[in-house]
Amino acid sequence: MALDSILIYEQHLMLVLGVAIIIGYIGGRLFISRGIPGIVGYMVVGVLLGEALLGFITEEDINFLIPFVDLALAFIGFGIGVELRIDRLKHLVREIASITLFHTLVILALVGIPIYLYTRDPAITILLSTIALSTAPAATVKVLWDYNAEGEVTTMLYTLVAVYDIVTSLVFAFAYPYVESIIIGFSEMTVVLAGTLYHLMGSILLGLIAGFILDGILGLLHRESDMVWTLALANILITGIAESFGFSTILMTIIAGFVAVNLRGPQEEEIFQVVKYGVEPILILFFVTMGAHIKFEYFGLIGLTGVLYLVLRGIGKYIGSYIGSYISNSSVKVKRYIGLGLLSQGGLSLALASKILIDFSGISSYATTIASTVFTVILATTFIFEVIGPILVKYVVIWSGEAGRGV
Repeated sequence: MALDSILIYEQHLMLVLGVAIIIGYIGGRLFISRGIPGIVGYMVVGVLLGEALLGFITEEDINFLIPFVDLALAFIGFGIGVELRIDRLKHLVREIASITLFHTLVILALVGIPIYLYTRDPAITILLSTIALSTAPAATVKVLWDYNAEGEVTTMLYTLVAVYDIVTSLVFAFAYPYVESIIIGFSEMTVVLAGTLYHLMGSILLGLIAGFILDGILGLLHRESDMVWTLALANILITGIAESFGFSTILMTIIAGFVAVNLRGPQEEEIFQVVKYGVEPILILFFVTMGAHIKFEYFGLIGLTGVLYLVLRGIGKYIGSYIGSYISNSSVKVKRYIGLGLLSQGGLSLALASKILIDFSGISSYATTIASTVFTVILATTFIFEVIGPILVKYVVIWSGEAGRGV
């Protein structure tokens, strides 16, 4: 009987996969025809199919689809790495450092101070202001691909979405022990920092190794079909290694893509095209799944804390990026548009919020309140930012004149 149940569920899961990808694709095309980025359509389809409305995609289904979501992040990461070409980046190092620094400082202050004045709770303040630093690479990169964007602003966006997630992870690692000491009375800074160092250094080291190996294999291949299979299998293998050892899938693939494209030289565009057009069904499934997470009752629970987070994070992203680009004497279009392209909030934010919920729920009524507040605010605002963010990225590449300039 148990075996029959497993077989029946496997059949159901295959149906979920097929329906999610097909309906998601149709929804994306409909939104594109109305001038709205396709990923907004994918997420709306996810909300429609999820438990918020039809209930076709359940929480159990989402849990079983996690490997596909991880694989989508792997391909997104590789795509970012391929865009980080040394010949383009070497002139932007000062600007990237300046924008990252002031973006971080402004977000921490602009989000943190008002939330603390309202809640009078340092734990909520630290957790929300730290998570606010992150940006969703998947949503941003997908729009850049869809609009074939290329240019200074586009290169900055590819770079910053990668850098911001690394910065967020480091800031969170330093802040989390202090939050623990507030909530449950103890702090093990060395343990948390050691775990973070292992996570980051392991991801970077294995990403470098994967990139060099992949470069060597690609050098032996000449047919595009062979490259497709090689890249697909490489990303699947990297995803498996990352999940098995607790490393970052997206960071490993960013490094691997960066190494491979900069060593390959003239073949870089061919590699990029394989990644860009070969993984559309997986990316559709990723965004449909994100939409399926949403439950409408979350929006009624975020309260003024959530509203403050939503508004101040958006303002902080723009002001912090503008100040950083102004101080580094960036071009007018970078100053004007870069902050608008960094609003998306996704995977890392949800992962950190989930960690908080798992670690603190049930310890005490106070700890449970903190965990529930942070998780609810992040989950509800993620959907909002994932709708607004891609639309703004679209206009950023259009207004900056970089849409349609890519291959």
